[in-house]
Amino acid sequence: MEQLFFVSMGQVWCGSYREEYAKNALNIDYHSPAKYRIIGPLSNLNAFSDAFQCKKGTTMNPVKKCRVW
Repeated sequence: MEQLFFVSMGQVWCGSYREEYAKNALNIDYHSPAKYRIIGPLSNLNAFSDAFQCKKGTTMNPVKKCRVW
């Protein structure tokens, strides 16, 4: 069940863009690209790495995690 929560979260931001659109969006849109809206927060969340049993030191379970609070 924990995995399904994160899969559904990722599906919200799932998509692909043509290269010219992606480059233009980086220049005019202040939001981060969809890919990084998932990778950034979830790679820093212990619940995600526990649910998917990500090995320590991988992209989705870095050794040093960012904490805001």
